[in-house]
Amino acid sequence: MVFPAEEPVGRVMVMAVACGLLAASLSDWRATLVMAAMAAGVFVGVLAHGAPPTSAPQGFTPIFVVAVVLGVGNRRLRLMRSDEGHRR
Repeated sequence: MVFPAEEPVGRVMVMAVACGLLAASLSDWRATLVMAAMAAGVFVGVLAHGAPPTSAPQGFTPIFVVAVVLGVGNRRLRLMRSDEGHRR
């Protein structure tokens, strides 16, 4: 296993980076919302209950929200930059 079972932070960070990358590539806000909810649900429901179980896995949910917000912001900035380049 890459990360020790006692420390869920590594698993959270890997999933948060994946969420951010997916949020940056998805153009539909509904797909982004479902992807973020699924990531948080998978972490809380499956990964946090590994051996040994993580206490209060819901406390890591804001990390997924921040990752999605950063991914969506990155996508919007890229769109604004590309629109600006076409106007010149």
